[in-house]
Amino acid sequence: MITFESLNLFSAPPFRTMTFPKFQAMLQSVGLGRQMIAIGASENNQPAGLILAEIQAQSAKILSLFVKAEYRNQGIATRLIDRIEQALISLGCQETYLVYAAGKQTAKALERVLEKCGWADPEPRMLICRCTPQAMQQASWVQRAVLPRSFEIFPWMELTLADRAALLNADWYPSSLSPFEYEASMEPLNSLGLRYQGEVVGWMITQRLCLDTLCYSCSYIRPDLRQRGRIIPLYAEAINRHCTRPDIPNASWVVPYIHPGMVQFVRHRMADYITSMDEYRRSTKTFPALVAI
Repeated sequence: MITFESLNLFSAPPFRTMTFPKFQAMLQSVGLGRQMIAIGASENNQPAGLILAEIQAQSAKILSLFVKAEYRNQGIATRLIDRIEQALISLGCQETYLVYAAGKQTAKALERVLEKCGWADPEPRMLICRCTPQAMQQASWVQRAVLPRSFEIFPWMELTLADRAALLNADWYPSSLSPFEYEASMEPLNSLGLRYQGEVVGWMITQRLCLDTLCYSCSYIRPDLRQRGRIIPLYAEAINRHCTRPDIPNASWVVPYIHPGMVQFVRHRMADYITSMDEYRRSTKTFPALVAI
């Protein structure tokens, strides 16, 4: 018989291998507050499944959902989602959501479970592309990239206080693509800015999220310069600088769907040089408001 329980500091360790390595340490904090919550499924005291969520104000992100192969197709995933929904509602959450890779073998099964549980239809969220900088360096648009003299590429580390103040007061870029959101973990090697007639008008910010990979996390150029492809030389320079570091052999690109021009560029100009391209989707469920009696 399958049993379900809210996990705590003492009951969580046997479920550790049922989530991604980057979340395993989080299991050590479940039950200590309201930020992390985990529900485990067991049979005869042996772990069979796990769902893990992180509460963010009145919303909660499902970090992982896993059921052992021998226990699948028995409704356990559905019941895990139902249990964690009830727990989140009791903690005052108004919605929950998850983001997943659409190309994974388990994606279709997950989507069926979400539909059964009344979640919203999944929507494309982002592309994550992986490649080597050397392969990308062979692209014709990298090799031909040239800027007029009125433009200047500079290391983002050399951003002046005046530049920073001007950008913080600017209204021509979306907050989701603000370079300042990425500075804490910015990679100095090839995080670059672009000046036009002395004014900062674009950027390419990278992050070294693991030893062998640079993530090209955030890029943008002022809209009036976009149609002329002025950001392409910025990409090319970042790639060329990456190639000077053979100890960092891999690259990944994060491309949000809310910026369709970037998605189109990746699909049409980068696809031939990419090792893999994964589409990530997001599904959400809004909980009914509690009515005071």
